[in-house]
Amino acid sequence: MITVWSSGETELDDVDLDTGDNRPEHRDLTTTQELHDILASALDRADPGTDA
Repeated sequence: MITVWSSGETELDDVDLDTGDNRPEHRDLTTTQELHDILASALDRADPGTDA
């Protein structure tokens, strides 16, 4: 799950299905590129075989 607030604060929260580990990450976004980076990170976590 990705939550982005108007302030730029962002939470990326996912679960590793193999281990059941929760992997939360907090970022403070200031640019559009940082938003693209967190989306790419989420895609990579979902399928490490992709080249996002």
